[in-house]
Amino acid sequence: MVMSPSSWRELIKPLMKQIFAVGRSQGIWVVHHCCGALRPIIPDLVEIGLNVLNPIQAGCPGMNALELKREFGDVLSFMGGVDTQNLLPFGSASEVRWEAEKLIQDMTAGGGGYILAASHTIPPETPDENIFALYEGAGISREEIMDRAADIRAVVRR
Repeated sequence: MVMSPSSWRELIKPLMKQIFAVGRSQGIWVVHHCCGALRPIIPDLVEIGLNVLNPIQAGCPGMNALELKREFGDVLSFMGGVDTQNLLPFGSASEVRWEAEKLIQDMTAGGGGYILAASHTIPPETPDENIFALYEGAGISREEIMDRAADIRAVVRR
């Protein structure tokens, strides 16, 4: 973490609690994006009303997706977990597809929420085939992606 958990609790947590309360009071799910190894403060985030943690940044200490699911899966939903530092840019399409399928299976076992996504912004050097493989792991074909993109372009042109 950029600051110690105790400093975060003193300086950030009270304000974040107020922000989360605004969303919760309106019936909105509270989603928080925080890069890196925030494992030490996840219980605090749950305490102040977090619903979805984004991302699970693969490879950071304490951020193993399955461990987080086991410990917090009854009170949190998760987004991310597909490694953007090694797997997506340098793995094979079959490795990416397998990892996506495994994450979906493991992160949804026994209930709880999971949104398949990269652990961060997909790097520009990632082969297109690996990006399509990520979606294929979730059961979305290249053709469906292209059809949806065409639909969006048609709406934007109007």
